[in-house]
Amino acid sequence: MTTVHVKFPSEATHATVTVPAPATPAGVCAAVLAARPDLGKMLDAKGQYAGFELSLVDPKTGRPMNPDDAAAVPHDAKMELVLSKGYAVRAFAPVRKYVVGRFSGERPPKFKSGRATAVEWQLCRQRSDAASAGREPNLQLVSESKKGGRVQFNGARESASLGNFFLLMMQASTTDVCAIPMEQWYNFRPVANRRVMSLEEAEERLEARGRHTTSTSQWLEKASKGGLDDDDDDGLSDSDDVDRFKTQAGDSSDDDDDDAAGGKK
Repeated sequence: MTTVHVKFPSEATHATVTVPAPATPAGVCAAVLAARPDLGKMLDAKGQYAGFELSLVDPKTGRPMNPDDAAAVPHDAKMELVLSKGYAVRAFAPVRKYVVGRFSGERPPKFKSGRATAVEWQLCRQRSDAASAGREPNLQLVSESKKGGRVQFNGARESASLGNFFLLMMQASTTDVCAIPMEQWYNFRPVANRRVMSLEEAEERLEARGRHTTSTSQWLEKASKGGLDDDDDDGLSDSDDVDRFKTQAGDSSDDDDDDAAGGKK
């Protein structure tokens, strides 16, 4: 009999199982399933991980070991377990072009699904000039609403080759994965909303600025021209506070003089 210590990567301690020699990966997994009925329920057809298989992890490669591998597991070895599921990847030649959009910024667009859903976003192609006929046009993604206002993203096509980019699409009710090549890649960046004022609004803004000129700025302008009088305080200081300060200063100076005279006596 061969003793093997197994555990999942998330578990802290190993569990010990005994397997008839030679201890193959399939034999070790069968012993683990017999010792842990909870795993069998999760791998059942109606379980949480239906379609997955229990496998040993190869300590050299870190990949799941083939259950049909005839290599024996050493006695008293410590192995890790993993749930794995294999897929067959097949190439798919799409009829339409698939475009990848990468959005930068803190607030990417949120698209809603359903044919009955109101359309909030519009995508349009744009060319900067007629001479760029051989180039792919830029893309604009625009949304206008009463609550959020106008939101716009400008997309520029990535010039790098997309020969190594594929969309891996899972097929329903099968173990196949379709590899769909990507034709184009666009990087979208948000456009800052800058509102341009009309001529009337600009004139109103200038008039409001003139009306709200503070008395301090007027006083400084008059002082720079040398036209100040003694009574031109214009709110820069409180006259009552100034008089109070002068009175207090005079009282303190008289007290100091009295003290000095008493000291001489």
